[in-house]
Amino acid sequence: MLRRCALPVALVVLLAGCTTPTPPGGAPPGPPPIVGTLRVTALDVGDGDATLIELPKGALLLVGCGPAAGSADENPVVQFLEAGIAPAQSKLLGLFVAHTSGQHAGGCAEVAQHFYFQNLYDASRPGSGRDDAERALRSSVRAENGTIHTLQANDTLGGGTPFTIGPLELPTNESAAGVRLDVLAVPNATAQGLALRVGFGAQSVCLLPASDAAEEEALTQACDALITSPRAALGAPLLARLQSQWNVLSIGPTPPSPPDAPLLCRLDTNAALLTTHRAGDVVITMEGGNLTTPTAFVERGTACSGASFWRPDGTMVQGPDALQVKLEVRRLCNSSQAQVDATVEDADGSPSAGARVAVRWLESDGAPLDRAVADARGNVSVTRNLGMAPGEPRVDARAWFGTAVGEATAIVRAPTCA
Repeated sequence: MLRRCALPVALVVLLAGCTTPTPPGGAPPGPPPIVGTLRVTALDVGDGDATLIELPKGALLLVGCGPAAGSADENPVVQFLEAGIAPAQSKLLGLFVAHTSGQHAGGCAEVAQHFYFQNLYDASRPGSGRDDAERALRSSVRAENGTIHTLQANDTLGGGTPFTIGPLELPTNESAAGVRLDVLAVPNATAQGLALRVGFGAQSVCLLPASDAAEEEALTQACDALITSPRAALGAPLLARLQSQWNVLSIGPTPPSPPDAPLLCRLDTNAALLTTHRAGDVVITMEGGNLTTPTAFVERGTACSGASFWRPDGTMVQGPDALQVKLEVRRLCNSSQAQVDATVEDADGSPSAGARVAVRWLESDGAPLDRAVADARGNVSVTRNLGMAPGEPRVDARAWFGTAVGEATAIVRAPTCA
């Protein structure tokens, strides 16, 4: 994984704050205007989810940590924080762990090597398994005199202060600035997942890292933006109630369980759909001002027409909005190398700039993929040393852009050299 060297800002959505006009002369003064900036960032952590909440007075909250990266230095959450948000060994206000899957909580132990947490909110489902990494995380919180909050029905690792549905207590200066953080849903014997709502004045962002249909029935509050993952059910009735303008899906390019086309279609209906594997870190900013509509990186409506998508076994479901891949493969003269030239186009024939392409060389079992990104003309070119083996090996190229996928296979033919 590449190390982040500067604070990345892939996309900024400005949500207008709520201000109170000055009352006419003689009238009692109204509440103070909402001032400051609150940011909620869906981090691009690959096949997983992690969300950072930056409160206007400087407090930081983390919801999930994404998958383990192999070391703390390579962890994308650590890199994002240390690239301008918080220096190493800082203390964050809180960490929410919604469930114990590796895609959501696998990287928490790595984050805890560089940062401390004043509060750990453990919302994993009662009776769910916990491993040594979670025990180590709890130990690190206790070592710094932090507080562990657990569900009332779940204290099998040595509980703490229980928390349930309702508002969470925030530092006085953050509450006075107009910030509100509500727990909308927690796991119980019949429902799993966690739902949070962070509000700033009249604006709000809902976080739904995981949920099931039973839990979603209790979610009734609207929000301006939704940050979620494929581990949430995201039924059509829920999305209709939320009325969000922006739906952000935390997902990698080839996740273990890709979302199906109907789910992507629901997220793409009456809202702008953004995915972290294409947009990178998606930053939602709430402050006084106007609502700025994003134009870059928004998924382009392919989800609702049965577009192609990856199955967990790596095979592909082809849909009418799939990409077109034009493929030419040839050996280079007087060389052991072969060159692949691919052009990726949308269904209407226009270049699909930014499409991701994976080239698989079928002449060798287990050969690594060559990966590239299409340029402004939709073109990709890669070379591979094939050796001097006889025959005409085959090459398979797959391209994907948002939810649309295309594929082509070609034979590496011997060149005609002078």
